[in-house]
Amino acid sequence: MLKNNIEKQREKMIAAAKMYGYSSKLTVKYSQELDKMLNVVLFENNTGHEKIS
Repeated sequence: MLKNNIEKQREKMIAAAKMYGYSSKLTVKYSQELDKMLNVVLFENNTGHEKIS
């Protein structure tokens, strides 16, 4: 489920970048949200916590 959310967030970020530019507030917001999701995955993978499917 997290993988699907990550992919959806990535797509939103790319769409925003294409429409408004890489440094727009919306693109940066989506990028930061994506970073948080990816950090969760990295934490889980590095600490042996529950893996995502």
